[in-house]
Formats: sequence, C-alpha cells, structure tokens
Amino acid sequence: MIKIFKRIGILALLVVGYWLAISVNAQVRPEFLITWRASNYAPSDFAGKILPIPGSALTAALEIIDGGRIADLSQTEIRWSVNNKIGRSGKGIKTFGFLIDQFEREDQLVTAEIINYKNANLSKTIIVPLGRSETTIKKIGRDLFAALPYFFNVARPEQLIYRWRVNNQVPEGSPANPWKLSLDTDPLPEGSSVNVSVEVTNTLNELEQAIGNLSFVTIRI
Repeated sequence: MIKIFKRIGILALLVVGYWLAISVNAQVRPEFLITWRASNYAPSDFAGKILPIPGSALTAALEIIDGGRIADLSQTEIRWSVNNKIGRSGKGIKTFGFLIDQFEREDQLVTAEIINYKNANLSKTIIVPLGRSETTIKKIGRDLFAALPYFFNVARPEQLIYRWRVNNQVPEGSPANPWKLSLDTDPLPEGSSVNVSVEVTNTLNELEQAIGNLSFVTIRI
C-alpha cells in the first residue's frame, strides 16, 4: 500500500511539473530587436555593414516580437537615448535618427526604452561601432585602376578628391573620371616594381581622408 501511495505521489509531482513548464513557456518575455543603418558611402558591391564615422547620419529602428507577432506600439511611450543622453521620446516612435558628433571617437551606445508595455518597462542597449574612412585600389583592366572609397560622408564618389601617385610621382593628365587612373606600363622593363597610391579626401571635410596603395611587378606577355 505504501508503494502505491509513493507511485501516486511521484505521478502527481510529474503532472504538476508538466503544467508549471507550460505556464512558464506561456509567459516568455517579448523579443526586443534594434537595428541600425548608417547613411554614408560604400561601393555598390560592398556586402558588409556600412560603418558610420564622425559626422555620419545614423538611423535606429526597433520592433517587439510578442507571441510570434510584431507588437502594436502606436500608443506606447518609447524613449531613445544616445550615450545616456535622451534624444527623442513619444508614443509609437519606433525609429530614431541622429548625427554623430564630428569630433566623436568612441562607439555609440543607442538605448531604447518602452514604457509600460503590458505593465512592464522594457529596455535594450546596442553598441554601434564607429569606423573610419578607407580606400583601396582595384585593377580593372590591363593598365587601368580604380579607387574604391569606403565610409565617407558623401552620397557619390564624384564628391571626393582623388590625388594619384605612381612611384611617388604625380601622373600626367586630367581624367574625366578622377577616381580612375590609366597607366601606360609599356615603356617599363619587365620586372619593374610599380607602386600606385591614391589619397582620397572629402571636399566638404578635409578630416575625412584615406590613402590606398597597390604594388605590382610588370610582366610582359
């Protein structure tokens, strides 16, 4: 008889545990998502994340996934802050745009607070890494090169200044497309070392500057 009661007790505990697990799963906290996008330049074939630099415009956006669905926050107070300073607040403000300070050198802390969502306050902070302007040189033909600028605060590469050098000498001519360099290597002996460099500067801000280099040895085919 004692063994029967023990078995009944164990069975009862298992049943209670099962219903408690269901209850806990039913009360899973909402998923809080924050994304961001920088509005500065990178080549169209760049597959990575465009990083902001000082002076860049940044837009953050949030969503709450609750019960597998996007929550309606149109009547919910949302507060945005950057580096612990309030930036914007109001009902249903799911996006927030701001300019990074021109002299900023640290990654940006973006925080979103949702006030009194189902009787609870939700908060999340993300780190937006601060990048720097970069430039690479790509060989796009036998003797044709192109400068590829990244993370400048411009909309188009035409808004940048390009200063080319070949073996530390300024090449002749004024190309129609200044981000390209046409270089005649025929007069050079086979096996000659050639260093091509380009200094790229934002016409509106000389602090935005980057240098790209490419070295190669001439080969006659």
